[in-house]
Amino acid sequence: MKTKTRRERASRRIHKSVNNLDVQKKSSVYSTAASVGSPSRSQNVTMSTGDSRYSNVRRTSTDILKQHCVAVRTIKRLRFRNSLTKTFSYADFSNCQCPQILASMYNQLIEHCEGSDLKDKLMDAMLEYAYLCIMSYNIPQAIKILKRALIFLETQVTADIEDGTEWKIPLIRAKIEALVGRCKVELGEVVEAQQLFMKAMVDYGLPFPTSAISEGWIIGRLILQQNLVLFCRPINVGIKQGYEAEFCDEVSDCLALMCNLFIERNMWRQAKLAAVWSLNKALHSDMDFFTLCNAYANMIQVAHHFGNQSVCIALEVHALRLCHRKKTNVEPQELKGVAKLYGTIFCARFLRSEIEHSIELGFVMLRISSTIHAVTYSLQAMPILIQALIMRKRIMEAVTVLFELEYFAEEDIDNSGRTWYYSLCIGIHLETGYTVIPFHQCERLFHIEGETMSTVRDPDAEKRYFTVMWLWAIRNDDWESAALWHTKIKNFSIAGGDQDSIANIFTALYLLEALLIYMVGKMDRRNIDAMSNAYKEISMLLKTLEKTIKVVKVIAPRFYHLKAYYKYIRYEENSAMSLLRKAKNCAIKYENMLEESWVEHSEKAWNNNLSAVNAEFWTEHCDPTNIIDYHEIDANNGRIGHYTLPTPLYI
Repeated sequence: MKTKTRRERASRRIHKSVNNLDVQKKSSVYSTAASVGSPSRSQNVTMSTGDSRYSNVRRTSTDILKQHCVAVRTIKRLRFRNSLTKTFSYADFSNCQCPQILASMYNQLIEHCEGSDLKDKLMDAMLEYAYLCIMSYNIPQAIKILKRALIFLETQVTADIEDGTEWKIPLIRAKIEALVGRCKVELGEVVEAQQLFMKAMVDYGLPFPTSAISEGWIIGRLILQQNLVLFCRPINVGIKQGYEAEFCDEVSDCLALMCNLFIERNMWRQAKLAAVWSLNKALHSDMDFFTLCNAYANMIQVAHHFGNQSVCIALEVHALRLCHRKKTNVEPQELKGVAKLYGTIFCARFLRSEIEHSIELGFVMLRISSTIHAVTYSLQAMPILIQALIMRKRIMEAVTVLFELEYFAEEDIDNSGRTWYYSLCIGIHLETGYTVIPFHQCERLFHIEGETMSTVRDPDAEKRYFTVMWLWAIRNDDWESAALWHTKIKNFSIAGGDQDSIANIFTALYLLEALLIYMVGKMDRRNIDAMSNAYKEISMLLKTLEKTIKVVKVIAPRFYHLKAYYKYIRYEENSAMSLLRKAKNCAIKYENMLEESWVEHSEKAWNNNLSAVNAEFWTEHCDPTNIIDYHEIDANNGRIGHYTLPTPLYI
């Protein structure tokens, strides 16, 4: 307590002294504080990342900046302002032929430079052409060009280099290694890609740390610089010009690629360092719009993963302001960066259960993605957007997006999109009682694809498909089909916290519901072994999801609803009703209209106040001859046909 009091008194004295300075001196103090401990000089400093004093310093610096800076009030004021979101509606690249024209031009330019012996221009042309090939997913051609560029660098350029310009060689080599690493990522060779990125950082003169001690020290210093920019004044923004700014952008791009790779490999500590470092370098330049969008997107994803919501919100506002200030013509590649950034903010808002605001941004992101033919971004965002629309009972809009998903999936060589389409068709029926396409058509996908589905890009689609098929069979007491589907999801697991995808977390909720209904069925049949196994799985899943809702707040209403059902079937009626009220309060707080109405439905059912028509509505309309088409939802005044969770016979 005394230590804390002394620290607070010291902080107040420091702030009082700094605030008494004039503007120029105060700016100098902030600049000095931000520049202390540059990553290139701080790797030899030994400090334990687990030191509580070190973490307290980082936490205190963030709190002080948030309490004393005007930027915090600006962030709060702009956080939900719709006008801050720039739609880029004036940009339309749906019929753009620039990549084909540029490919032909660079091919001819390389031949011309080779014939004219223009070595500097030849190297630039080869690197630009390789980058264009990567953007066009022509990876073999990109690798071929980069191999030529590396041989040319080691033979011709190195031999003819002038005195005093030797520094160019490692920088050019770093560019080549970063581009080859990007090719390796596209080919799935992530280990080789990581090694190439590490070599590139060494050639840039900023080796990426490999020990936990140096990583922790550098992260601390970089976060201090970042917090000054986010919560104070942009003292380190745009401080580099010319070649120095270009160098910062190249380093930022390399670090952004490393961040994506680390996230894919679940190496979040390294991803955090790469994301913070990348954003700081991009801000030092403040010239390349695409690099800034990419760096902000990675940083938001990492900040949300570690549960730092205040930083995440600040990053979102600064990123949206960046896009809002974009006045010049936008290029297709820049729009791709905007689509990624908007998609990341959309997911972050959805996870915080800011559902309505996330939906608005999601629609903007889909329009931008369709303009630049970014099918991958669209297919990643659509399942989450459909889930959000269902939660707000905007069923017709959800079905419209679902049909767009089907259209994009037809153009995709991977089956992830098609699998998501059929999974979400079943999901809409499970949630609302209305049918988009009959169940047997969704089941046909499994008969066509066989035991293993080709969902390389998004394995979560396959998990969702088998889980909702199992849940549908269990709800309808089709135990033979349920046994088949259950064999497909035996290896399903959830990591907990925010270490899993959004789709997987919602799949875990469907799995929990299926397990609870399954256990009720086995209780009625007095199958002790099956009950015991189901109880173990349910207990593990509940513990994992309990940790998850601390970060992923959007699942809280459904989680408490299912936990109440778990207590109810275990004869703990008081606890069940208490949790049911908690679920309803969460649903109201987080604007989850669908869950609110289902909780009310369950409350009436458990208190024996539910009519027989409403109790059997969902089950009766599963019959192929008695299904209700989704078009009839307007005729029924938006009435949702909720499923009635079964009660054990012996309660």
